[in-house]
Amino acid sequence: MNEADKAPKELKFSQRLNITVDVACALQYLHHHCETSIVHCDLKLSNILLDDEMIGHVGDFGLTNIMSTDLQSYSTSLSSSLKGTIGYVAPGKRPTDEMCKEDLNLHNYVKLPLPERLAEVIDPILHQDIARGGETATSNSSNKNNQRDERFLQCLISIFSIGVTCSAKSPSKQMNMTNVTSELVSIRVKLLPTRLLH
Repeated sequence: MNEADKAPKELKFSQRLNITVDVACALQYLHHHCETSIVHCDLKLSNILLDDEMIGHVGDFGLTNIMSTDLQSYSTSLSSSLKGTIGYVAPGKRPTDEMCKEDLNLHNYVKLPLPERLAEVIDPILHQDIARGGETATSNSSNKNNQRDERFLQCLISIFSIGVTCSAKSPSKQMNMTNVTSELVSIRVKLLPTRLLH
């Protein structure tokens, strides 16, 4: 193994967004297009597999629940029948982290600063990617760059808001995966008019 193979791989924002859409499409299929609805129950980074083209696939169905009725009609009793950690999605702080005391959990950690203090919850690597994107913009117009930055900021707020809604404690307040997928695809179209190959 050479040094390049040992170096940590950093995903660009466009890659992250494409993988997020891939995973949302997979979950939409499981929730709404299987003969019986399937709930994964253990979605986390280590269960997202990437192929050679960097397309995201959902793996490890060990905690899967097969729902006997349609997912839409299964709202308030859903959380009692599901295994896995409700309201927590890696990456980020672990549920056992010092910050997760009292009412502060990952859901609230992201929800509280939105939208004014977005920088507090963004991955530092993503900050660098945003800065590089601004420096390499082909337009010489600062006005166009400002519009691009504002559009990017609004899309980031939308992405984080989707995550906050999806991790709501009550299943009846969570977005269904059809709406999640539709919104994420719309965000990707605004930011990446032609899908960037990973």
